[in-house]
Amino acid sequence: VIFIVGQIIQKIGLPLFDVLLLMVSFFIALTSWRLLIKPTYNFYSNAIGLILSLFILIIILSNFYAGKYDTLQKRGSTFLATFVSGTLMLSFYAVLPEHLRFSRGIVVSGFVTSLVLNR
Repeated sequence: VIFIVGQIIQKIGLPLFDVLLLMVSFFIALTSWRLLIKPTYNFYSNAIGLILSLFILIIILSNFYAGKYDTLQKRGSTFLATFVSGTLMLSFYAVLPEHLRFSRGIVVSGFVTSLVLNR
């Protein structure tokens, strides 16, 4: 039983840690942007949470696809996956309706965080 629990923690530990760091990164970027750049803009809505969750999912899935969470990590493919996920996030952001858009800087901060996580 302890072995099985250890294997489960080993399999989901790093992706879960990445999700938590990305969530904190997006929250810090969102809060900073709201306080420093657009204090009158209210974008704490369900749509923003859903969009940022989708961005995190894109990053984590691209990392899985590239083999970041395998035992033998392929460093070149994880950097390629990071750039692909960054491109997907910015493309998705570009087609959002105007009332759902927020700051490209927040999207870029998620991209930079995923680059740091894949170092």
